[in-house]
Amino acid sequence: MTLGIILAASLLLAVAAGADLRALADVRLRATWLIVVAFALQLLVFAVPGTANVLSGSADEVHIVSYGLLLLFAAANLSRPGFTLAMVGLALNTTVIVANRGRMPVLLSVWETTGKASSDITRSGQYNNNVLATAHTHLGFLGDVFPLPASIPLSNAFSVGDILLLLGGTFFVYWHCTPTPRSPARRLLRQRARTGL
Repeated sequence: MTLGIILAASLLLAVAAGADLRALADVRLRATWLIVVAFALQLLVFAVPGTANVLSGSADEVHIVSYGLLLLFAAANLSRPGFTLAMVGLALNTTVIVANRGRMPVLLSVWETTGKASSDITRSGQYNNNVLATAHTHLGFLGDVFPLPASIPLSNAFSVGDILLLLGGTFFVYWHCTPTPRSPARRLLRQRARTGL
């Protein structure tokens, strides 16, 4: 879910900066099937009721595999503007998730600030893709340490890696969707001028 929020926020920020999202129709990325499979795995494990219980300990491994697929997708498109920054963000998230056995650590105070019930995560020490940060957490500073308050729609907790993903995604959309001399948006504007639309 966090990745979906980041994607939506990237689009909104780029639009606010003047991007025309119609230009994205001309963008062709490599190995897009990797990102589709990665999101499907994450939804299967964390959004489909009962799946995590059926998979038991394997859910954490599936989560790690999904991030591996996302890294491969980013690597396949590394020459695109914004993808280097996004890949660094993915690498940081993957590192902390692997270091904490397949879950993203989150501070209890951050969890509560987002409006989530503390009992959700304190009962078992984990909830969905998060694990409660403790004194034994590895690389906790790379975990979900930035909360969006409950008063904000889709409030959630974010990591340093998430912020880099947001910046990389916004730059990618902005570059492709604003009328710079080499961008797809410039071609769109020329086409619209010729057709009078």
